[in-house]
Amino acid sequence: MDPFTGVQIAGQVARAYLRRSRVTVTVNEHYDTFSDCASDSGVKSFFFPVDSPAKLTPLPDKSDRWIYSKPYDWVVKNRGRELGSTVFEFAVQSLNATVGLIGGKPVVYPGIDEVSGIEVCPPPAGGPTSGSFLSVSLDDETMDCRVGDNPGAPSIPFRYQIRQGDTEIFRVYAHAKRPCVWFLKLIFVVNGTKVEYDVRRENGEDFVTLPRDYTGITASYEWTSGRYEEARR
Repeated sequence: MDPFTGVQIAGQVARAYLRRSRVTVTVNEHYDTFSDCASDSGVKSFFFPVDSPAKLTPLPDKSDRWIYSKPYDWVVKNRGRELGSTVFEFAVQSLNATVGLIGGKPVVYPGIDEVSGIEVCPPPAGGPTSGSFLSVSLDDETMDCRVGDNPGAPSIPFRYQIRQGDTEIFRVYAHAKRPCVWFLKLIFVVNGTKVEYDVRRENGEDFVTLPRDYTGITASYEWTSGRYEEARR
């Protein structure tokens, strides 16, 4: 059965229904809170809509490693985006009933305007991914649920039963070969009613994912020895 056919409740009505049923979906984009460093979260480099690193706000810590270890707040302050992937977590909590999460898929909008800017590249680093995660292909508009530290591990069904009083946390890794604006659509069954829920950013905006080789990049830089050095792409 296609989980996206015959949906009974969607949009704002769905949100209100889940709220009345005491089911919450919470998004956490702050990858510094669930990864030891940016590379561990899958983030390899950042895009900023400026023509020079001189226009970025200063780093609060001038050490070479700071930007590569806990960069989230600084990236957000400078209106930056991750390149190559979008990483976030969402949690589903049920306080009043057993909830079935029976499906999901990314929904991608056609077209996105190109913006010029620079890339800031961390050095190679990182560690394995642990636990369950969702690998989202925005090019194919598909999603695989996988377990463990091997991205090549076999997919498992994206179907979860969340019992009353429990919380289930999902980490999402979305990637694309082209710029994408998108949101994640989930299908729940709550008290016998099928409910469609759209997962967006914490501020309510759609997610934006830029490819690693985004054509809007005019130059690449690394932060080293207390200053920005232009890097070869």
